[in-house]
Amino acid sequence: MPIIANHLTLSFDERSALFEGRTTGYPAFEAYVQVGNRLPITLFQAMHAKGASPLNLLAGATKPISAKISF
Repeated sequence: MPIIANHLTLSFDERSALFEGRTTGYPAFEAYVQVGNRLPITLFQAMHAKGASPLNLLAGATKPISAKISF
């Protein structure tokens, strides 16, 4: 089972990045976007869920997460 399921949309016309997906409640996840030679921009940082453990990996990606940034 995947620990992250996602869809990333980059729009250079709108200068934005949209992430929609799911993660497991454990471990923590983070994603960054880098355009050209610019510094990476944090897309999202998701800490593990309260009370989560490695056993959460067995359920697969069930925790919704979405983020949008402009660059």
